[in-house]
Order: sequence, then C-alpha cells, then structure tokens
Amino acid sequence: MSFPAVSPAFLPALPDLDQLRGLRAFVAAAQSLSFTRAALELDVSPQAVSGAVARLEATLGVRLFNRSTRSMALTDEGARFYPQAADALARLRDAVQGAAAGDVPAGLVRISVAGGFARRYLLPELPGLRAALPQVQLELALDDRRVDMVREGFDIVIRGGVIGDANVVSRPICALSTVLVASPAYLARRGVPQQPQDLLGHDLIALRFLSGLMNEWRFEQGGRVEQLEPRGVLTLSDPNAVSDAAALGLGIGSVAVHHALPALRAGQLKVVLLDSYQPMRRDMALQYPHREHLAPRVKAVVAYLLERFAANADLHVEATDLQAFAA
Repeated sequence: MSFPAVSPAFLPALPDLDQLRGLRAFVAAAQSLSFTRAALELDVSPQAVSGAVARLEATLGVRLFNRSTRSMALTDEGARFYPQAADALARLRDAVQGAAAGDVPAGLVRISVAGGFARRYLLPELPGLRAALPQVQLELALDDRRVDMVREGFDIVIRGGVIGDANVVSRPICALSTVLVASPAYLARRGVPQQPQDLLGHDLIALRFLSGLMNEWRFEQGGRVEQLEPRGVLTLSDPNAVSDAAALGLGIGSVAVHHALPALRAGQLKVVLLDSYQPMRRDMALQYPHREHLAPRVKAVVAYLLERFAANADLHVEATDLQAFAA
C-alpha cells in the first residue's frame, strides 16, 4: 500500500525519544509528587526519573518542580503544563492501543468510585462487562474522597454530590434521594417520632462529609421549610455506615434510599417522618474527561455502565415510593 507524500513543512514538530521519556517521568512524578514512586511505576531508578525530568526542564527552559530534601511540589509552570502533558500521553497510548486492537475496545480503564456504591451496584455488573468487553482491563479505586481525575490518571469517576466541573463530562446515574430511618427495636424502645420536634428527644446519627460539612435535615411544616443540623450521639463520614448504625439500633439516621433499600426490605430498618422530611436532592453521576476524542475503551465502558445503571430499578426508587416501609 502506498501513501501520498507529505511535505515536511506541513508536519508538526514531534518530541524525540528523550523528550517522551521526560514527559512520562514528569507525569508519573506529578501524580505522586515523588521520584521514588514514579520510578516504581515506570520500572526504572529514581535517578533515571530525576534525570529525565531535569532534561525536560532544560528543553522547556522552565522549572517544573520545586524540590527539597523532604518534599517536592509542582511549580506554577509545572501545574499548567501537567494537564497538557498527561492528555498528550493518554492520546498517544490510546492511538497505540487502538492501532493494535483495530475496532475492538481494548486496554486499561481506571475507575474511581465511592466504596458503598461500588460494592452494591458496580461490582455486580462486572461479569457482564467483562463478557461484553473481554479485551478491556479494569482498575477500580474504591474511595470516597474527592479526586483530581486528570492528575491522578482516572478515566472514569463515579461520585455523588453537586457536580459542576467544566473539565469533565457528567452523565447522571440516579438521584440521591434521602430518608430518615431507624431500626424497629430502637423505635419500640424510644417511640416513633410524629413530628420533627420529637427528634430533639431521640438519639440521632449524623453524617459529616469528607469536606467537613454536615448533612442537614430539612422538614416542611405549615408551608415552610425548617432546617435541623443533627447533633447526635454518633457522627460518621460514610453513608453506608449510617445505615448500618441505624440498623444496629443506635438511633435515627438520614441515608440515601438506594443505600437503605436492602435493610428496609429485610425489615432491619423503618422510615420515619416520611410526610414531613424533605429529602436532599443530589445526583450520582458518572464522569469522564472532557476530550474531543474519547478513547474507544472508555467510551465502551461508559456506555455499558450507563445502560446497566438505568435498568437497575433499585437506583430509581423515590422517597415517596417508600410508604410500605414507614414506621
């Protein structure tokens, strides 16, 4: 097969092999802020990483890291350069994998997902995903913390909350509607609250998000909404733990419907103040980098998961559908 000749004047200047090594070393070091950890990832020595970064800095004419004997950090120039370098390497990797695999999605997809959601809703979908996309490898980081998708090298992030990052595409999975729940044994012992004021005499289980903000409870009474910040006997940072603690009879907690469903169906939890409690409305979303050309492997995984999550009825139960579980 012959290809038309292209004048060198129309070809973009490409980095040489040493510059590519420098880019790989820089991106790995920027992700971990450690030459040692970058060296482990790249299977070279820390001296090789340091030398490659130093040569890249000399080529660019800027310092990318501020280094000391105890720590290192990106300079302003390094922080601006990092997303472009990481994206360029990702595109190069995608091109190589795409050429090798043809039209079949192939390669590694790294996913960061909240632990409770992963265990209950993502892991059960993996056998089907592996059967549908056998040449795709998955790496799951089960972590509820806020992540920097580009810097940490994730292809997909699944999180709940307020989604508003212009650098990523957010596809909704479900609404995170919440309910107040307690165990039948606790309610038999302490009584069922009939109005929001009754909560002042109950043991409350509070949720403090990793950002430090407390999960506030809101109630509608007489046409107006009142807010209560639970100051309970127990404060937790994991929504699943709130559901588990309530099922153990420790008090009344506010949890997402999809977290509470198994315990509600098993009779381990009951819903309280269903008519007056105003659920927090947030979204669970699947996010991926805002790129013009999304890698086929990422596109295929995104499409598969969104289709499966949309078909899972447990993810789309509204608080108003829970009258059968009310105390």
